[in-house]
Amino acid sequence: MVLERFVADFNIAFCVPPTETGSAFRKLDRRLNLDRVFSLRYTRVVANDHTISFGPVTIQLPSWNGKGYAGTTVDLCHQPDGTLSVYLGQLLLHQCPVTEPGGVVRTRDMQRSTQKKKKQPRIYTLGGRPAVAVRP
Repeated sequence: MVLERFVADFNIAFCVPPTETGSAFRKLDRRLNLDRVFSLRYTRVVANDHTISFGPVTIQLPSWNGKGYAGTTVDLCHQPDGTLSVYLGQLLLHQCPVTEPGGVVRTRDMQRSTQKKKKQPRIYTLGGRPAVAVRP
C-alpha cells in the first residue's frame, strides 16, 4: 500500500513525456539466424575420418566439392528444438536431429562392440597360484 502510493507520487513528480512516439526497438536484420543465436554452441575439431563427436554420438560430415574437413575447427550448435547444426564459419555443413539416427555414424557402445576382442592367454594353476601361459 505504501509502495503503491510512493510509486504514484514519484511518477507524478519525475515523469517526462516522450519526445517521439513509436517503438524504441530496432528491427532485426533478416540475415540474422536466431536459431544459431539461441543455441548451445560447442567447438569441435574434425577427426581424420570426417567425424565429430557430441557426447556418445558421432556425426559424419559430408564432403564438399571433393574437399575434406579433417583437422578444421567447426561450430556445433545444439538448438532448443533438439537439432544439431555443424557450421564452418557461416557455411552450414550438416544438420540432424539428436533423437533420430540421421547423420549418426556410430555410438561409442556400438564402436566397442564392433572392435575385435583380443584373445586372452590361458591361465594355469601352478602350485596353487595362477600362472599365465607364455606364447613362443
